[in-house]
Amino acid sequence: MASNVACRGELGRFPLIVGINEKILDYIMYLFEKDEDSIVKQALLLSVNLHSNGNSSFYSNIMDHPNLIS
Repeated sequence: MASNVACRGELGRFPLIVGINEKILDYIMYLFEKDEDSIVKQALLLSVNLHSNGNSSFYSNIMDHPNLIS
């Protein structure tokens, strides 16, 4: 499996999940850079707070995704 991924990387043909994960992380970073008083930033902070308290949320679904950070 690892040699297939390395070979695809050399050819510039990464699995689709690589691009998807990149977009997810870019979106999370975009949300963190928003102004503190924006509604979307407040929703993200609530989601992060729920995650830190052990509850399921948008943020916890992303951070617990097995293929996101590997």
